[in-house]
Amino acid sequence: MQSSFTLEPTFFHREEWLSLLQKSYGYQRYDISSDTWTTPLLKVEGIFGKRLISTPFSDYGGPIGEVNANELTDLAKDVLERTSCEYLELRVSDHNLKSALNSLGFCDLAQYATHLFDAQEGGIEWLWQNSLSKTARRYVRKAQKEGIEITEVTTNSEWECAYQAYFKAVKQLGSPCHSRNFFFALRELRPLSHAYLASCNGKNIGTAVFLTGNQSLHLWLIYCLKEYKKLGAIYLLDWVGITLAHNLGLKYFDFGRTRIGSGVELYKHHWKGKDKQIYHIALFKKRRSSPDPSQLKFRMSSILWRFLPDSVIARLGPKIIRSIAL
Repeated sequence: MQSSFTLEPTFFHREEWLSLLQKSYGYQRYDISSDTWTTPLLKVEGIFGKRLISTPFSDYGGPIGEVNANELTDLAKDVLERTSCEYLELRVSDHNLKSALNSLGFCDLAQYATHLFDAQEGGIEWLWQNSLSKTARRYVRKAQKEGIEITEVTTNSEWECAYQAYFKAVKQLGSPCHSRNFFFALRELRPLSHAYLASCNGKNIGTAVFLTGNQSLHLWLIYCLKEYKKLGAIYLLDWVGITLAHNLGLKYFDFGRTRIGSGVELYKHHWKGKDKQIYHIALFKKRRSSPDPSQLKFRMSSILWRFLPDSVIARLGPKIIRSIAL
């Protein structure tokens, strides 16, 4: 079996992103590397134990460079012993690397898919007519007709509005929220980060954050209040992202990872493009479990979470999400 692989860096391998995660959530770095490759690793501790992850809150991670799978596995075992962590998790999109690491003891945790939209295939009008399904075009038009407006977030007050829209939307979903400090720290990534606020009749209803890679614009975060989804708010935010990718000269708009078979993954096929697999794999010491939002205990907690006071969610949410580190 092939043991060496050439892997290119993504936005999520940038030092700016890794430093932001360290600064915001106090993660410690334990990178492993050789002369030809490196793997950023952040130590995550909390209610789910101690793990090394490449990389939390990121669509992609794992090694980059001229990677030797055997060497990577040996160094992974060594760093697990040195840090007393229960397992080491990699997020990779190369199927051959995944297979090689599986043969060396790495286990599959989860499989995700992203959707890549070619943002440079013709001009923006050509993309509108030929690269969107009829459903996508219909909902973008509907959002515009309903008076939904999208503005770029630049000032402190606009960032606060975007955070509040995000906070309310994730509470409706029963999910823990990122901290305000983390959300505002995304400004430090500019011009690599782009945030947008959706509003309707003066009410802030949603937000999206896009991150700029070498060839792709990554949709990192997108939420809107549930009562506005049927009006096409998410479609309009995605179209704004595609337009931004086109204007920046980036080859792809990357819709971000989603569990295969989920409603969100099915939604992405309203936009023409190609799917790409993302694998979460782990090397365990003993215990063979990891945080999984599809588990019953997570679903039950999600239902209860929606009824907690905002003050409790604002205090507990960042601590929980820091520990889950998906």
